[in-house]
Amino acid sequence: MTDNSNSEVPPVPPAGSAPSPDEPRLPASSPAAPSPAAPSPAASTSSQTTPPPPPASSPPQQSYSPYASTTASEPKGLSIASMVAGIGGLVLSFAGIGILAAIAAVICGHLAQKREPYARPFWLTGLITGYVGIGLAVLFLLLLLPFVLLFFAGLGGGWDSYNY
Repeated sequence: MTDNSNSEVPPVPPAGSAPSPDEPRLPASSPAAPSPAAPSPAASTSSQTTPPPPPASSPPQQSYSPYASTTASEPKGLSIASMVAGIGGLVLSFAGIGILAAIAAVICGHLAQKREPYARPFWLTGLITGYVGIGLAVLFLLLLLPFVLLFFAGLGGGWDSYNY
């Protein structure tokens, strides 16, 4: 024979009494919760049937659109300005005039780094393209400088050659 006196089974409270606060409560949808007995069709012999209770009202469901923004985004003005100026400075530095846009990108990028840390991809792109744009513009000007000096030296014909 099996001895069940050692197993700890909580006592079942009598019907109609409230559970004590130290007992765990089961949710209503739990399979361990007793379900109300449904009347069988054969058992109801009376011609009068009771209507089923109305369904419990649930809170209205909110429809969510996959394209709707649920929260406002943080402002990213300096970061985007840095990125746009950096890309513009990088492109224009091949023509020798992009150094101003590249400098603006670096300044805006460093300001955005302090003020908008959440917009890191934008200001980091601005900083990288700004510094690369400055480097290309300086390289372009250094390569162009000897040709400009030779051109002006050739126009004058020399410093000491005065032919009257």
